Amino acid sequence: KDRWVEPIQINIHPNPAQDFFQLDINGKRKVEFVKIYNASGGLEAEWHGVGLENQNFHIGFLASGIYMVQTNISSQPLIIQK
Repeated sequence: KDRWVEPIQINIHPNPAQDFFQLDINGKRKVEFVKIYNASGGLEAEWHGVGLENQNFHIGFLASGIYMVQTNISSQPLIIQK
């Protein structure tokens, strides 16, 4: 049988962010890591563990700019405005 699998989507909110962001996931998969990369591809921050989708990620130490948030599920842009 063909099984249609709903694509998993991650939403970052608030976006733009200032001091923190959260992840909303429409599926049952667990976030195992979160990494934030700057526009040059340099790693700025990372978190590891299961169940990260239920946490606030503090980013107040990052400068204003456009970053990429990568998880084991997908990658999404994040705008930081101070």
